[in-house]
Amino acid sequence: MGDSKKNILIVGPTASGKSELAHLLGKKLGFSIISADSRQCYQYLNIGTAKPLNSYLTELDYKNISILNPKEPENAKLFLNRFVDWQSESIKPLLVVGGSTLYQQALLFGFDNIPESSESNLIQLEKEINENSIEFLFNRLKRVDPEYALKMDGFNKQRILRALDVYLQTGKPFSSFHTTNVTSQPIDWFVIYPVVPKDVLKERIDSRVDKMIANGLLNEITSLIENGYSFTDPAFNSIGYKEWEAFFNQTQSLQETIQKIKTNSWQYAKRQLTWLKRWGFLHTYDIGQGIKDEILQKILEDYSAFLSE
Repeated sequence: MGDSKKNILIVGPTASGKSELAHLLGKKLGFSIISADSRQCYQYLNIGTAKPLNSYLTELDYKNISILNPKEPENAKLFLNRFVDWQSESIKPLLVVGGSTLYQQALLFGFDNIPESSESNLIQLEKEINENSIEFLFNRLKRVDPEYALKMDGFNKQRILRALDVYLQTGKPFSSFHTTNVTSQPIDWFVIYPVVPKDVLKERIDSRVDKMIANGLLNEITSLIENGYSFTDPAFNSIGYKEWEAFFNQTQSLQETIQKIKTNSWQYAKRQLTWLKRWGFLHTYDIGQGIKDEILQKILEDYSAFLSE
């Protein structure tokens, strides 16, 4: 995906230091930074989505932050359309950070033609959720399309429904519509993978969740609900938010909710790690001991060599 500009994409599991690395590189290169996170694009969801620091946002040009109402739909195709517009408006290459593997794959390889949604299928699938559970449909998705199920952050209702809808319409897995060879080097993308040891990553995830709680995540969600938003809105279908529904229904304690967020975040990180093993074109850099000047210099040298290829 792209024109003659050779963009930068920073991938990696949650809490691996992507945002800090992106900001440091953005300052060095003078690039705009685009968040490819499917929830940072929503207004009012600040703490649980780990949006960039306010100091970051005032220092560099960030895009795709707080641009949608929590009730608005969001998906990889909509994001890709916005990215195309941003790229056409930019003189320089762009630096994209984060995002689900589906968003990243859309940027690198685009989408094949996918059928539009079938209202009758979606009604039937919603009925099955009500009669059984979202886990029931997720298990079905794992049977018919294990590759796509691997990409998702748990029981993501919107994506489960979409994938099963396409399967019901075509008899083909949703992932089969993304047919590009995802092991080949994307021509216009320099893809950075900051590597952190698993034990360090697990500690970072737990620490980040604790920090979110200390910074007022519960108050943020309470305020959203008081202002007319609910757990059925698209923005809430994300780790760090959906776990609170049972707490607000008084069927789960605060500590149980916090632990569930930590567990789900770690499980998601492990799925991200598994998916990234498939991409043989990643430029990896060990940042387990922090993002040092020599690491930044090595990245800039490697990017410069990539530009001359």
